[in-house]
Amino acid sequence: MGIFESKNEANTFTQSVKCFTDTELTVLQNLFCQISKNVGDNFDRKDLETFLSKVFPIRVIHSIFNEMGRISSSPSPNQMESAPISITFEIFCHFVARLLKKSLTEKTRIYLTITAGFQSQAAKCSQLLKFCELIVTAYLHTGLNGKSADSQHITSWELKLDRQALHQFARFLLTDLLINSHTQEKSLLSTFNTSSTAEVDSSLFSVDEVEQWLIRTPLMTRIADKLFVACFMDVLEVNQQQSIKTTEENSVAIDENDDDDDDDRDKMADILIPMCLLQDNKPSHLLTYSTILMLNDFLELQLRDEWKLLFSSLQHGESFTTLCSRIINKGPTILIIRDKSGHIFGGFASQSWNYKSQFFGDSSCFLFTASPKMSVYTTTRYNQNFQYLNCNMQTLPNGLGMGGQFDYFGLWIDAEYGKGHSMAGPKCTTYGSPQLSENKQFQIDCIEVWTVGKAKEEDKD
Repeated sequence: MGIFESKNEANTFTQSVKCFTDTELTVLQNLFCQISKNVGDNFDRKDLETFLSKVFPIRVIHSIFNEMGRISSSPSPNQMESAPISITFEIFCHFVARLLKKSLTEKTRIYLTITAGFQSQAAKCSQLLKFCELIVTAYLHTGLNGKSADSQHITSWELKLDRQALHQFARFLLTDLLINSHTQEKSLLSTFNTSSTAEVDSSLFSVDEVEQWLIRTPLMTRIADKLFVACFMDVLEVNQQQSIKTTEENSVAIDENDDDDDDDRDKMADILIPMCLLQDNKPSHLLTYSTILMLNDFLELQLRDEWKLLFSSLQHGESFTTLCSRIINKGPTILIIRDKSGHIFGGFASQSWNYKSQFFGDSSCFLFTASPKMSVYTTTRYNQNFQYLNCNMQTLPNGLGMGGQFDYFGLWIDAEYGKGHSMAGPKCTTYGSPQLSENKQFQIDCIEVWTVGKAKEEDKD
């Protein structure tokens, strides 16, 4: 029977192997040899520690090692499996299949092991918060170190990891879990947003609740998938081998344009962080990797691939005229502001900015906050007051606005540069957003505007 003690276990391994292409199996074999240092037909805990030490803390590596030995994804209480002593190639393949190829239920149990320990059936809010921070941080580290398929995009921003922003992003990712948990009181989310996680740690979240949260928060699963592909599936080698295979097939392939379109959509959906086109190689003063991950996930697929800086008050001067001259007719844009109180917030404008006497835009616009809290506020469909820009008019407001109504905007930058307002009574009618800034009337510290999506050829110059 080999390494398995029953026919069921042998069949489990056979099914896991079928999840991989021949190219992927070759890559897994090479990776297994790398972990085991080409010594023997298995690796132990110390080997895995050495292999993953630059990605995860020791505690997490131990949890992953223990989870690798789990043959059944949901053993009965009286048949709990013990932690393994060593991992063979067959067991390694089965673990990677569970992690990357099989159902979300399989992934959820592995995530729970990483979160709360081997064979855990539930997790506290603080443990899930640390899990989110861990996964996002590790994903960014692999990218910054050139070990991920996303490395080129991540390094193009030339940003440092912001620990506070990562913590805020983790809280943002957990919001849906707290809103929809059947076992929690309605006040739980409010408590979570206004105090420490210790105050909501009295309740545990089950495997089913965590899985439902992941279904409603696909961004978390996409980040985790990218990370674990970088760790356990040398995606660069897979892509290289697949490219060679595709080139060979193309010599005899028939036209399949519809399939190509589907592939393009899948690639766009898979983009977590866009390519950054900087001006004068100066990185953003307002964006963090966490903010970029949050905002890019709310953009339409065709806008996720590339962002380009159009205006920065620190680079181009504190002038409303200059701001307008650099953003008009540039396509969809993200506006981000830091006020004098340190709050960071902004909005996504789906249509090109232009001087108009009425509101314009569409329902894909949104407002957001990035600090001290991360949140996105999409349209309520109560009205269509999405975007507004005017200047040098005596009878209409002069400035740039999003949401609300004249003189009572959800977000407003006055033409008299340096001041703005964010009104909500208690919420903006267009976006359902609260007051974005610390005070209704705010003073601008810094503004940036980014165009999103691939630029047209004539605009690239």
